[in-house]
Amino acid sequence: MAEQTEELFGFELVSNSSEKTLSSPIPQPLDDGTEMPVGGRIGYTYEHYEKAKTEHQLIAQYREVSFFPEADAAIDDVVNEAFVVEHHRAPVSIRLDNLNIDDRIKEQLRSEFQETLKLLRFQKKSYEIFRNWYVDGRQYFQLMVDESNPRAGIKEIRPIDALKIRRIVKPIYDRDARTGVPILEKVDEHFEYAPDGDLSSAVKLSRDSVAFVPSGIVDRNKGMIVGYLDKAIKPFNNLRAMEDALIVYRIARAPERRIFYVEI
Repeated sequence: MAEQTEELFGFELVSNSSEKTLSSPIPQPLDDGTEMPVGGRIGYTYEHYEKAKTEHQLIAQYREVSFFPEADAAIDDVVNEAFVVEHHRAPVSIRLDNLNIDDRIKEQLRSEFQETLKLLRFQKKSYEIFRNWYVDGRQYFQLMVDESNPRAGIKEIRPIDALKIRRIVKPIYDRDARTGVPILEKVDEHFEYAPDGDLSSAVKLSRDSVAFVPSGIVDRNKGMIVGYLDKAIKPFNNLRAMEDALIVYRIARAPERRIFYVEI
């Protein structure tokens, strides 16, 4: 099968492992809980209440729900109870007690973890980072390194708007010459970013240059990652419809509530 190579922006980590890949037509599940392929055209059944059908429409709907006063107050309670921000130390830490590695490597991991928190400005932006992840149901960060000196490590971590980027996972198959069964050769995984939100003319980013943090909740019927506000969409639509209907009802019934005194 002819292989088409494309230039991706960003760095890529190459593994030195010499493990042999077993032949199978079934791809391994992704780390976010979904199954391949991610993206493409998918059909959905009709739902009697309004709900988005694509990932970006779903994110926009989550954000619309988060602006509602009742939902906003509930989200604030969740974020405030998630962790406590203190001035003299970071609200999160890494524990390596059960990791069976050398102590020097553990110290290096702890040092790199603290450096990551510093690059994220986690002490100052932890509330905003956690709230954005909770509302959108996913979060993206670009990991930037100096290409002239990649051993220096990550120099900057930039957040990416979830509406301007999407994850593309495409399995590439090749048919077995003897049986004709399609065998999975490799998985093409990358990200597409568009500053204006038009993903038809997006820039392709390599897999290792973007940190993707999903919510961990997957709708297996649709094969799509959903957020924690997914269950609030239907009550939100019902509440908004009731409030709009109540205003119309009160305006329409207002003349009937008036008392007219007629001289006879």
